[in-house]
Amino acid sequence: MKGKRQHLLLYFVLGMMTGLVTAAIFQIIYAWLFH
Repeated sequence: MKGKRQHLLLYFVLGMMTGLVTAAIFQIIYAWLFH
C-alpha cells in the first residue's frame, strides 16, 4: 500500500508539472498572438 501511494503521488506531481508547462506554453502562444 505504501508503494502504491508513492506511485500515486509521483503521478500527481508529474501531472502538475505537465499542467504548468502546458499553461506556460499557452501563455507564450497567447502573448505572441495578441502582441
